[in-house]
Amino acid sequence: MIKIHGFILLTVLVGGLAGFCLGANAQARPSGSGVVSLELEVEMSTHAREDTIPVIISFERKVHPTKFVQRDRRDRRARMFEALRSEAEGTERRWRETLRVAGGRRTKTLWARNAIAVEMSVSEIARMATRPGVSRIDYDAKVYAVDTAYSSAIQPEWNLQLIGAPELWNQGVTGAGVTVASLDTGADAVHADLASSWLGTNGGWYDPHGVYTQPHDATGHGTQTIGLMVGGGATGSNIGVAPGAKWIAAKLFDDAGTAQVSDVELSLQWLLDPDDDPSTNDTADVVNNSWGYDSLINECHPIFQYYFDLLSAADVAIVFAAGNTGPGPYTSTSPANTPGSFSVGSVDDDPNSTVSSFSARGAGACLPNEVFPKIVAPGRNVKTADLTFGFNPQAYSFVSGTSFAAPQVAGALALLASAFPEKSMLELEAALEATARDLGAAGPDNDYGAGLLDVAAAYVSLGGSLVVDNDADGYGSDVDCNDSDASINPGAKEIISDGIDQDCNGFDLTIAVPRAVYRRDLGSIVVFAESGIADPNAAGSLLAQLNYIDGSVSQDIALLYKSGTADWRRLIRDISAKSNVEPVSVTVRGVEGEVTVLLDVVGLPPADQDLDGFDVNIDCNDIDPSVYPGAPEIRRDGIDQDCNGYDLTINVTRAVYRPDLDKIVVFAESDIADPNAPNSLRAEVNFSEGYASSKVTLLFKSDAMLWQRLIGHVSSLSTAEPVSVTVSGIEGSVTETLTLK
Repeated sequence: MIKIHGFILLTVLVGGLAGFCLGANAQARPSGSGVVSLELEVEMSTHAREDTIPVIISFERKVHPTKFVQRDRRDRRARMFEALRSEAEGTERRWRETLRVAGGRRTKTLWARNAIAVEMSVSEIARMATRPGVSRIDYDAKVYAVDTAYSSAIQPEWNLQLIGAPELWNQGVTGAGVTVASLDTGADAVHADLASSWLGTNGGWYDPHGVYTQPHDATGHGTQTIGLMVGGGATGSNIGVAPGAKWIAAKLFDDAGTAQVSDVELSLQWLLDPDDDPSTNDTADVVNNSWGYDSLINECHPIFQYYFDLLSAADVAIVFAAGNTGPGPYTSTSPANTPGSFSVGSVDDDPNSTVSSFSARGAGACLPNEVFPKIVAPGRNVKTADLTFGFNPQAYSFVSGTSFAAPQVAGALALLASAFPEKSMLELEAALEATARDLGAAGPDNDYGAGLLDVAAAYVSLGGSLVVDNDADGYGSDVDCNDSDASINPGAKEIISDGIDQDCNGFDLTIAVPRAVYRRDLGSIVVFAESGIADPNAAGSLLAQLNYIDGSVSQDIALLYKSGTADWRRLIRDISAKSNVEPVSVTVRGVEGEVTVLLDVVGLPPADQDLDGFDVNIDCNDIDPSVYPGAPEIRRDGIDQDCNGYDLTINVTRAVYRPDLDKIVVFAESDIADPNAPNSLRAEVNFSEGYASSKVTLLFKSDAMLWQRLIGHVSSLSTAEPVSVTVSGIEGSVTETLTLK
């Protein structure tokens, strides 16, 4: 058998099913026409009447999954599983004696779809087909697995970077709380990347062949797919898309790579209730299937459709490798093309993410005009875990095939399910399709499906944010030009001419103000400035702004370039006409940023006894230079420093910003504010770019003797990050830095 790029291909041995006709000497078709499947008729025709054949008998009574519509996933699953088991138990009681008399042996109960797998003679199969209550009898055919195709080592993690998984890890989204399942050749739970994430013996492992009670993998294919779903970084680089998720596994194939259809059904059935207790919610969230029928190319073979319907009703995502039957069109395989399956094709590791030559193509065979596959993911030369053989717990390999594209999509669904537990799997699948990067022909096509998996884009489309703040300076990576240095951010103070752009405006600050003098006696200010960036030929390259003692500012005043001295200067006249309060500083700014310096004051106002720059007419204490209009208040010191008639008693006891809730909570105290007077205490939010919101009134809480306010929809006030809150009243104001939670 040809090994095709690691995709486990199942071959149904039905003696050349396509175009088969019964010959003249063939056994007559049994009664019960339409009950016996065509595959079984073919198999029966090659045996004598007394020969036994493994079959699956399906009964007419069925539990329909669509009747279970409970909103709570746990409740819906429990009710459905209990109904399925109850129906199957009743059926088994009714048919147990009939099967015994008919010589049936090696029976397997398929309670999920009310069927029984059994070995019976050809003659008894014919009789069973005539009995009322039997809806169908299928051949329990053998299926086979092939080996993995190993690749040359290339740069690890390229596939994870390509699909955007690390961007979710940076947000703390790693798949925690989600369980993924593997139906494959088994698992090597000793591997360092898989040991800690295995769910354990209670529902974490199933061998339909009844050989292994603990995880085992003879070929490595199952281990490799699990590694791409949940593996960590023990091999020296990350390998799994959802390293925080847990895994369970069914050993679909025995050590010889063989299974029967009933083994597949038993494994799908196990997925519904792994610990065999319907009252516990242990159903996996996502199941990966890297196998398919290579003999059913461009054919719809809905043998597992009922299980897909059950899993979908239980809100389980069913991911299937598309198959390695490409590159021709109409090469979809079953069950990947079965409705309910999320089929995954493969792209190469080249810069254009070209669809892999082996990747199966559509259109699909089960639905009219069906695009196949649903989506594509990296499937050539990807790194994953490999068999440890008991002595190499960090074994890894590079592999190729749609087998290895599919588990990356399963891992992506695990990430999204962890981030959005309230969303259904159908919603998450739809998000992956809607946000896939379009490749090939515009729109969905039968080479790339909806496009290349982009789990980061899907996360954002569902309401997630990819902004991180690695240096915890209050500015996310979307605006912070150096998110690994807390001294560099859009609100940082620039250091002049140090060669570093501290405030992220794209320039180092080179502006200097060597001279800024206020001549009271002349009523003028002289400003001299220097800049290594400002353009001498451009009007308004450097602007000056006067800052007054009451917090007001003047209009911009353009500085003029003096070529002889290579500096910028301006004589600003009529200062008293511009404001009725004193100027205290000047700000010079240009494209690179701004610098503020205090004015050198020449000359005193009349009757300024304490030489603080304020005369006795406006200074409430002209013998203390620390007391004057606009002086910084000291809280609760009993002195009115700023001459507003009150000592400052306002205290902000709590100021918390909750970005997840888009809210700010403020608590404050005051000895002066009147609980019965509106607007006694008010708060405003200050943002990183200098913008302050309009003020909102704090409300008095009499039982706690506190003023408080919940400020909602913070993001609607400004696109910048809130950094502090200012609480003000008649006595003055206090600014408190926000605590981030």
